[in-house]
Amino acid sequence: MIHKAYILHDQGKDDEAMKEADDAERLLSLGECYEDAAEISNIKANIILSSGQNSHEDRTRILLHLDKCTHYCKKAAVDKTFPAVQATLRRALVHLGYYQHGLLEDVPKSDVDTAESILEFISKQPEPLSERSKVYYTYGRSLLAHRKGDRSTAIELEHKMRRKCEAHNLTLEIQQLDMLRTLIRSKNE
Repeated sequence: MIHKAYILHDQGKDDEAMKEADDAERLLSLGECYEDAAEISNIKANIILSSGQNSHEDRTRILLHLDKCTHYCKKAAVDKTFPAVQATLRRALVHLGYYQHGLLEDVPKSDVDTAESILEFISKQPEPLSERSKVYYTYGRSLLAHRKGDRSTAIELEHKMRRKCEAHNLTLEIQQLDMLRTLIRSKNE
């Protein structure tokens, strides 16, 4: 059910994907399988993150699911470091106004401060980030710099990631960098 939810989400069938995730979550409540609970929370956050609503309620739900994901990753019997880091990075990005289909124009200073703390925490982790996590970490740093008014750092980090993503033909990440570039330019030009 979890894998079916991911596939349906990738196909843009988010209502059906959420139904599969909800059904999987109900089945899990019968026992304790933290690995699966983490995956369910992760897919639910992804579905809402890409839904296109950008409402305060959506942000609250996304953050709840990402928190649950990291909580269950810590309790899992197997190593769930990678998904925990990914969820933590996405949490920072959500605080910075990130959605998969767009970026909020403005976010509260308290959210910027929270995101800065999260990114600082990630930078101090003993294990190196995966290549994908490095992309989203740098994206977060660029968006954070923009939110704090440091345009030159925001542009520099965006260009650095763009070169890396173009070299590896990462089209989704390039589209997200385009959103970031538009936000940086629209606010400062």
